[in-house]
Amino acid sequence: DYELAKAKISLSQLTGDEQLSHILGIAENPIFNFSSKLQGDDEPKQASQGLKEYVQFLKDNEREIVGVSTGYPIYDWAIGGGLREKCISLLGGRLKSGKSIVADNIGLNIAKRQIKILIVDTEMSELDRWPRIISCISGVKINDIETGKFKKDKNKEIKVNQAIELLESIPFYYISVIDKEFEDIISIMRRWKMKNVKDNEKCVVIFDWFTLGMELDRGIKEYQALGFQMISTKRFVARHNVACLALTQLNREGIDDETSGVIA
Repeated sequence: DYELAKAKISLSQLTGDEQLSHILGIAENPIFNFSSKLQGDDEPKQASQGLKEYVQFLKDNEREIVGVSTGYPIYDWAIGGGLREKCISLLGGRLKSGKSIVADNIGLNIAKRQIKILIVDTEMSELDRWPRIISCISGVKINDIETGKFKKDKNKEIKVNQAIELLESIPFYYISVIDKEFEDIISIMRRWKMKNVKDNEKCVVIFDWFTLGMELDRGIKEYQALGFQMISTKRFVARHNVACLALTQLNREGIDDETSGVIA
């Protein structure tokens, strides 16, 4: 009742200028928050309960890597065995250091194995992202693709066409959320998961990247807003069995320092 009451208040405060995704999120979030509590197992149990069955499962299902491989073995090892369900792996980089290119390459590596991948882009539009993705696949320079100069070289044109065909054949999903509030983004990811991913089927969300939006306009401090985003994302991946790679921009200390402080 409390969750629904909050939604009712939020709906009554709508001005009519909001986007449809925002309105849907107001209605959806309380329902999913409530249903997840019903489905959860909140009773403590003996630590050994189900342990023998779990160990037997591991013996019967030997594997090289626990999570979903990014295609980069050293990074998979560094994060403890690939991208794991219900977990967020955080990758930081300075401004214009190539975070999105890394995200695209990892996304393609995963999708080529027919594992469904969603890239959530808070920085660029689809038209900005397409040349980068095609370049990752084809090896043709981004500038040649964006300017159309690739058509002057028959070999490059063939590679671009082959890249498009590959992209059409793999479960690689993308959405630009430049103009969305964070609560709306969570709703979008949840709807994608429920619509496109079957039960017990692996999937990965790449969040590119954590940034600040309307939260600061409501008087929330920067660290509080980013903390809220991380907690909300963690709850989403935990409730829906999603593996997540999130990118973030490092602060200026990252020029000379390589400690965790550069993420602050």
